Amino acid sequence: MIDIGRITLMLSNQCPNARSHRKCPAHVAETIEVLPARIVRDVIDTLAANGHQPAIAWHCYNEPLIDPRLFAFIEFARLRLPESPIVLWSSAIYLDDGLAAELEAAGVTHWYLTSYSAAEHARLTAMATRHKTAWRIFTGYLDDGQLRLDDRMTIGPPIPPEERQPCNAPIGDLTIWPTGEVGLCCFDWQRTAIFGDLRTTSFADFLASQEECLRSTQAKLRAKEPPFDICRQCRHRR
Repeated sequence: MIDIGRITLMLSNQCPNARSHRKCPAHVAETIEVLPARIVRDVIDTLAANGHQPAIAWHCYNEPLIDPRLFAFIEFARLRLPESPIVLWSSAIYLDDGLAAELEAAGVTHWYLTSYSAAEHARLTAMATRHKTAWRIFTGYLDDGQLRLDDRMTIGPPIPPEERQPCNAPIGDLTIWPTGEVGLCCFDWQRTAIFGDLRTTSFADFLASQEECLRSTQAKLRAKEPPFDICRQCRHRR
């Protein structure tokens, strides 16, 4: 089985902050997309059956804490993949000490939280000291209080070959969109590079049929030979 570093399961395309974040693809979502529970369970069961325990993450362009299935998914992942790091990336507007403790008891091991004000940053920083799991808090605001976000909506000009950086996508972090499509990475928010669709095939069959393609794509990206247009314009590394 492919040695995947992390699998990101984007549970939906919904985020309560989407209307405020004009640089985030979530604000242009026209229809609601929700990743079917059967796909989540199949991915985790397949990993467990093969003895592979990559990190499991629930974010992308969504707020995982609003999904009512989140606790059940985390508990299932921890049961089936006891050694896997379980990651939550959140805006943390719903997070307090009690909820954090319950999620940690369910299986969360790593937090990536974004604060959108100085007061929120102070609140989360203080909260982190009261928990034993790994916390990273990112500053999502500028000194004048304005939001600071990656401009994921804008595709820039092609990057000169001498400025390209090696990338570990898609095996370093395999992205599963809420439609069930398996994509290149989170930066390809328009889904221009899709390797398979878990609505119509099992995760095991997907891996068996696409292993060579996934390895070839990763090898090209590591060699700074971008195989897709999005890669020629991307300054990020996975």
